[in-house]
Amino acid sequence: MGTRLGFGDRWRARRRRGAIIVLVALALVILFAAAAFSVDIAYMFLAEEQLHAATDAAAKAAVVSLSQGSDQHTATNTAISYAAANVVCGKPLTITADNVSLGKVAYSQSGLWSFVAAGTPTAAAQVTATVSVPLFFAPLLGTPTFSPIKTSTAAFVRNKWCFVFDRSGSMCFDMSGTDWQYPPRLGYHYGYPRSPYVPNGAQSRLANLRTGANTFLTALTNSPGGTAENQVAMITFGDSAATDCTFSSNYSPITNRLNYYLSTN
Repeated sequence: MGTRLGFGDRWRARRRRGAIIVLVALALVILFAAAAFSVDIAYMFLAEEQLHAATDAAAKAAVVSLSQGSDQHTATNTAISYAAANVVCGKPLTITADNVSLGKVAYSQSGLWSFVAAGTPTAAAQVTATVSVPLFFAPLLGTPTFSPIKTSTAAFVRNKWCFVFDRSGSMCFDMSGTDWQYPPRLGYHYGYPRSPYVPNGAQSRLANLRTGANTFLTALTNSPGGTAENQVAMITFGDSAATDCTFSSNYSPITNRLNYYLSTN
């Protein structure tokens, strides 16, 4: 014969079933909370990283544009274009000119560089952007979106180079094979502006110096920053020193001055 449950036994069984339903409901709440923390937080980190990469790219693009001699309007538009070329959670980053600030960076005694908006010379860019990213499970907990904000700053350094060259009589020595041999004397005042000798245009020390200087200037011109990022000056000395060329991104005065020292005109 089967066992029949009394009223008390049936009541206890129903109570156990009710308790399990409560436990399942609590477990589902915990499961959704865990999903919100695992999936959504990972998605939030992804949004922040991609936004940071996009603002970095935009700021660096603006700085490269400035270093190549572009005006501020062009540099700002370059930043906007490069921001749009980067995707944040599946969508291109859209910014406007209000998100881009141009200026300079200043070095402090603490060893840190700080951005100075509208500072001159204009050699830095700062891009600030935000996005609104829809979340997956967090809306169930009252948080439908995530809106990170990132600021990226980039700058370039305008290099200044100064040539200091000897233009005394020893720079006229012939280098074709006979050491310490002077070319013919023409009677210039010794040392300034030229020596009393006219150096050989191809075989003298001064001619080799000119070749080396022109090679260096060509390398600067073809460097990523070009002439806009590299200014050059020249000082020469003989029996006295003179500033032949002040700092400039135009290198032709230096070349012309070296040619002058090798000429008889």
